[in-house]
Amino acid sequence: MVEQLNQNLEDETLDYLIVRIVEETLEQYEIKKLPQESRLAAYLEAYTKEKLLQLADDNNLDAKKSWKKAQIANYLNDGILDTLAERYLILGERKLKLLQQFSHEEFPEEEMSLEKADFYVSVYPVAVRMGLLYSLNKDEEVTVMMPEEIKESLNEFLSNYDQERKQYHSQMNVWAQIDEVLKAGVHLYGALSVTKVIDLWERHYPDAQRTEAETLEMLKYLYKILPLLVLNNGYYFVEKSIIASPQFMDEEEVADFYTQRSDKMDDDYYQPTSREIQYYAQHSFERRTLIYKKLKQFVSRISSDVDTAMEFIENNMVMGETLSYLLDDVGELELLEFKTKRQVQQFAQLYTQLYNDARLWENGGYTPREMFKQAPAQSNTPEALSPADKKQVEKAKNNKQQIVHAQKIGRNDPCPCGSGKKYKKCCMRKSS
Repeated sequence: MVEQLNQNLEDETLDYLIVRIVEETLEQYEIKKLPQESRLAAYLEAYTKEKLLQLADDNNLDAKKSWKKAQIANYLNDGILDTLAERYLILGERKLKLLQQFSHEEFPEEEMSLEKADFYVSVYPVAVRMGLLYSLNKDEEVTVMMPEEIKESLNEFLSNYDQERKQYHSQMNVWAQIDEVLKAGVHLYGALSVTKVIDLWERHYPDAQRTEAETLEMLKYLYKILPLLVLNNGYYFVEKSIIASPQFMDEEEVADFYTQRSDKMDDDYYQPTSREIQYYAQHSFERRTLIYKKLKQFVSRISSDVDTAMEFIENNMVMGETLSYLLDDVGELELLEFKTKRQVQQFAQLYTQLYNDARLWENGGYTPREMFKQAPAQSNTPEALSPADKKQVEKAKNNKQQIVHAQKIGRNDPCPCGSGKKYKKCCMRKSS
């Protein structure tokens, strides 16, 4: 993260990113007034009841809607303070030091230093969701505050960090295992249940010697610690049961996607090998194949920012978007610059080849090619396909049709429907 920020520190996009992170965090978690005292309980009381319940859900603390706000605040106060060591260790030393720098007001006031940018991008939203920081926007000025108990315990914890790590050594090994399969699951499926994370863990780290009683005890512990790992990775945690990629727009989109995929796939998910879990824990897309390398090499000839362009391509594929939708986005950002129709055709062919072997979220991690092979031979006809499968087939067919159509009508030409809008802003998008 630090290297990435260093590359973009003077770029306006970084300022925009930080503003967006702060605004999104405030939208979900802004206290309604300054507390009377700088104690954790007082800051919690400064939330509305609705936001307190959301904070409880994010932290998997079982607060009841029937409770009064003061009761919920006290319950959260105890739950956060009782697990401070776990929260600190899951954040890790680098993030904790940035948090400490912020609490000591060591960041420059005016300029955007590397450490300050890193804090707002990688620490601030996580610390707010963990109940360690509190924000208020008053008169267009955002104030971010840390309760005294948190500040004191953070200083003490960092002064004894190595000893704390040794004390939690065995637990941290389990956290690392769960974090590994959690990342792999989000990269493969986009959204998955807590139960599915546990399934992946048992698949990747089997233990024939583990008794049933030990397994049950371990599962109880994992359900307790998993939400903190989810928060640290910046993932959605919807209704304390569904974990999802931050690529989704909001929790409503996560819920809609999860329901639609469940209707389509039931409980059928691609079962990765142990090596695949290791790979997808580090990568959000399979980048080792020959076709991927061919597409990236081609993109390097038509883009001045190959990595960003490939990231757009990868995200477009895993989320099941059409090729014309991708072309619209990269066109707006001028990430791909086609000089001839032949280049458009070559790109479309390479894209489609890669798409057929990409692990799509809507397919539960299966590739389109695997989905087609799994279907019985007699059901591979249009008449036998389910509505969901027909939609998938049509989407694949439309990739080529939309490219050809886009060649005949320029993206910036007036739309032939007579709306007066540019084609890319009208029927081209509607066809997606």
